[in-house]
Order: sequence, then structure tokens, then C-alpha cells
Amino acid sequence: MGQSLLFRLFGLGRMPEPLRSEVLAQQPVIFAEGLAGWLRPHGSLPGGIVMHAIRSVHGGFAYSETRLVVSVGKHLAVDLEFADAAEGAPAIVTLSDSGLRLEVDMARAVRDATGTLRLDFEHPIGPRELGRLPATRLGYRIDERGAARLFLKYRWTPRL
Repeated sequence: MGQSLLFRLFGLGRMPEPLRSEVLAQQPVIFAEGLAGWLRPHGSLPGGIVMHAIRSVHGGFAYSETRLVVSVGKHLAVDLEFADAAEGAPAIVTLSDSGLRLEVDMARAVRDATGTLRLDFEHPIGPRELGRLPATRLGYRIDERGAARLFLKYRWTPRL
């Protein structure tokens, strides 16, 4: 699918600059920014309910031989060193020939939450690039506030 028109005109979906420079210095196998994607939250958080909501987002991702980075707008959604990947974690990132998919089990990621969250960025990835990646499916522990921010797109404060 490639970079969106809004990226080419206004830079929408560009990785935040300090992060962008850091990632490019690591010579990523895949670097894609300015991608239009879909965020599909379903369920509820304490203080907010979202059922079958779909919204368009812009962002990007980079995959080096040691690290995966995903940004949504100006926010860093995933910054995962492969050594920190965990089996059975509430969040799973999958790369395939059609792009990147992030899936979060909100009930396991956020206290008193229900439902799921799915983020899709369509970006063709060739078999050569996929073959260079150490893994195409990674589980990781997502920060409670980060998951909630993606889910509802507002500042969420957990109850103590």
C-alpha cells in the first residue's frame, strides 16, 4: 500500500524524530512510516466503553535484527527488544507479507478491562525481508497506560 497521501503532503504518520534517527542508525531490515492503518478496539475500560469502533490511524514500524518499533501518530506504541519477547503475553505482533498486525487482549493488559484491540498496517513485505527477520510473531507485555491510550485515545488514569 505504501505511504499515504497525507504523509507525502503533511508528514502525517512520521515517527517522532529522536526515535526515527535512532532506528535508522540501527539499519533496519524493514522501515515503513506514513502508513494508513486501522485500529479496532472492542470492549470496555473502567470509565469508558468502546464497542465495534473502527478508526483510521497513521503511523509506521521498523524491524531490525534486534528490535521492533511501532508508532501510531506521535506516540510510540511498541518498542520491543527481541530478548524481552515473552510467550503467552497479552500483546502479540505479527509480520506477514501483507504488513503488521498488533493484537492486545485488553482483559490481560489492563485492570478491570474487557475485550480486544487490533491494529493493522498494510505494507507489502517481500520474502527476502521476512527471511532476514529473527521472528515474525512476537509476544510482549504491554504497558497498561499505553494499551488504554490506544484503546480509547484519551488520558486514562487507573484506579488505585
